[in-house]
Amino acid sequence: HAHTSRGALARALDTLLETSVGARGPIQALARTAQRVRPLLPRGLKRRVRPRERALVWPTARHATRVGLLLGCVQPALAPDIDLKAAIVLDHLGISAVALASGCCGALPYHLHASAKGRAQARATLARDDAAYAGLTTTATGCTAFLRDYPHLFADSEEARAAERFSARVQDIGAWIDPLLLTPVAPRMRRRLAWHAPCSLQHGLRDANRIAAVLEALGHTLVPVDEPSLCCGSAGAYSLRYPRWGRRLGERKWRALTLSAPQEVVTANIGCLQHLAARADRPVRHWIELVYEALTNPGRDARD
Repeated sequence: HAHTSRGALARALDTLLETSVGARGPIQALARTAQRVRPLLPRGLKRRVRPRERALVWPTARHATRVGLLLGCVQPALAPDIDLKAAIVLDHLGISAVALASGCCGALPYHLHASAKGRAQARATLARDDAAYAGLTTTATGCTAFLRDYPHLFADSEEARAAERFSARVQDIGAWIDPLLLTPVAPRMRRRLAWHAPCSLQHGLRDANRIAAVLEALGHTLVPVDEPSLCCGSAGAYSLRYPRWGRRLGERKWRALTLSAPQEVVTANIGCLQHLAARADRPVRHWIELVYEALTNPGRDARD
């Protein structure tokens, strides 16, 4: 009986998390309110609320090469500037990013055992593909890894062939940025960075080295990181379902990342960014923000 009760409670919690975390509207409203009162927030919460930045404008699609940038669900609410900066970076490199307000890719409900809803959201994302795009991309490795796994999601279904085509056209944002096109920033802009490659990038996409090459091409120093394959504890909905274990993993990961006294910690996934920022005593940022700064700073050495 106790086992049945725990199972029912777990299912109820999964449903609550899937409904609340995946609802962009309420999260967006909450994020805006948090930004307004950010100076008054407790330190732990304040670290997770990104300060309001000056308004950025999405670049006009002016290049022959165009990619579809899937915006997802959580990141546009918590950190909309990341996708904007990615679009500006690609524009500097001769690629136009077209914003695709795709909603959830299906990962969140699928991992919370709402598989039918996850497939329905994935089916809607499949429909966003267009032959006019050179490919599709996202700035959250957790989303990219799940999108690339659509053939498994739709195996033995009528969408199987479409999922195969779709998966082959999806790449993480880092795949569109050639380190050879970048030059080092001015010495005053160079940082000692701890690079946290999310599990989705290391084990799902198997492409953690490319981002490291981009950061080094900009002239930054990547400090040694202890236990590089250790999960930060976010792991999608894991830290919400198991907050104590998620917190312990996060604390252990933070110690591993800051062992060599980096000035900043950089990562590639919104869940990791938020989870690490909760205990941060220095900036935690998405790596694309450093590329954005290199290409848009008036005193930069890197030129588009």
